[in-house]
Amino acid sequence: MNVTSNLFFLISRRLVPLHAVLMIVLLFVPGATPIALFCATCFAAAFYIERYRRRLIQTVRLQIDPIDEILFREERSPLRLSIEGVDELNAMMQSAYIRIPEDRRFTLYLAGESRTIHEVKRLTRLIPLEIEGHIRGPIRLPEIVISINLPLWLGQIVVSTKSEATWFVYPSIDRAKAQTVRTILNLGERKTLHSPLKDRSLQISTIPYQREPSRQIDWYATAKRASLQSKVYQPSTQDTFTIVLDLSSPSGIALHRQFEVLIENTALVARELITNDGKIEVFINRLDSSGCVTHLKLKEGPRQLKRILILLADLSERDLYVGTSRFSSYVDRHKNKQSQRVDIRLVDEKTG
Repeated sequence: MNVTSNLFFLISRRLVPLHAVLMIVLLFVPGATPIALFCATCFAAAFYIERYRRRLIQTVRLQIDPIDEILFREERSPLRLSIEGVDELNAMMQSAYIRIPEDRRFTLYLAGESRTIHEVKRLTRLIPLEIEGHIRGPIRLPEIVISINLPLWLGQIVVSTKSEATWFVYPSIDRAKAQTVRTILNLGERKTLHSPLKDRSLQISTIPYQREPSRQIDWYATAKRASLQSKVYQPSTQDTFTIVLDLSSPSGIALHRQFEVLIENTALVARELITNDGKIEVFINRLDSSGCVTHLKLKEGPRQLKRILILLADLSERDLYVGTSRFSSYVDRHKNKQSQRVDIRLVDEKTG
């Protein structure tokens, strides 16, 4: 931890010896007593503030305590700033500013606020904070700073500490984007043109119509019951999927300009399929350390979703990627023969 002072220049540490000498000398100079008293006042203030600063070094400790090390992009995660020796900080504090560093990879806020510099009249032992990740991958909080305003506008004492707190930012899996998932899964990415989460070949009953697609209306049951009825299909019991993420541009020369959106869509689709008890394998046209196409083997459950999110968070524009045609043929040769292929693509939100 580092404690520094930013004081009015007349009471800075460098002038303490000068004030001491002037105070003693001017006491014996006729008519210079007011100046000697002024030097004595500056000397006393500087000496006391320096003792206070050294006491803070000995007693005060700042520590960041993450509540959850998992962080999704553009979402907030809570954490706490613990202050040991908070009474010492409050002893000479007129007010304090909690200054939180800004970084393009993340932003740190006081809980429930949107500013990165916060003024408080009194510090507490635990201060709730929130961190918001903006870029996928690991992030580390560099430092946190508390500036204490001293009485009588004498200056500031700045307490700062480096933090070892780290987070891993995953692609967003916000349920508010469910329409994107439905569009990707329903509009022809598989050979069948229906939802991959239901088997449309076996209708088991009907239910009252609740804004389902018009093709799902059972007109026979509607006529029989005199009210709109929707078809209910048998859920798939052994549904396996191959998620295919091609990050190359349509021209095949460079990466896709919507690189991040494709990665996020992959996370959304993976979450939806695993939530519905699907088994998933993933192919990405990135070359791994051994020179092979990235392939996550077929598995199911929350652990598989976590593996997928970690894999997606680790993707970088600096990686090597295979062209679209070679990648597509590779997937067809190596994917599980019983699984249904889901190609990740962009979705026009206006029409999707």
